[in-house]
Amino acid sequence: MEQMIDLEQLINDAYNRHLQAKELENQQRLAQEEAQRQFAIAEFREKFDPIFSADLQKAMGIEFDGDHHRTFARFVYQGTQFYIHRYGAEVWKVETDYGDTFTAPSLKVVNRLFVAMGEIKALFLRRKISLEDAESKLTFSLCEAEQVYDHSGDFLSTAEIEAFGEKLKTAIGILNDLSIALAAKLESEDRPI
Repeated sequence: MEQMIDLEQLINDAYNRHLQAKELENQQRLAQEEAQRQFAIAEFREKFDPIFSADLQKAMGIEFDGDHHRTFARFVYQGTQFYIHRYGAEVWKVETDYGDTFTAPSLKVVNRLFVAMGEIKALFLRRKISLEDAESKLTFSLCEAEQVYDHSGDFLSTAEIEAFGEKLKTAIGILNDLSIALAAKLESEDRPI
């Protein structure tokens, strides 16, 4: 008696082997890219660490990252994202997410960065709003948050969800700080919350 060939099983087996090979190839490529990124960060830090001490890096919340073109240090100050990368042998370039950019030699980059941070701090201190404006902005933010919540199932990828989650954590932290500050102010004025 002749045995029948199970064509569907042959197709499934071949396709599953193909998928496994592609997955292995993808994992190897990602591991190689991560190894290259870590190597580039290590090389970057050889020049960066002598200028920005470990204590200063910790105080500023500096993180290291890179893409296919460059490696950089980044941190956030007063809501402004800063990126620091090498611009030459002894020159550093600092950029913000608002497009502000400056370059400075290694011996002056930290001081120049502190000046830029001071300018941002001064802007925040000068920027005062009325209680009505604050309430309007908060109401608008809550409406936007509700709309985002209603469409949260529409996010396409894990990366988008993670990025949104980080922004949401920041917003919740700010609202919590605001709530604590308002409660303390009302308490200091002996008014019920």
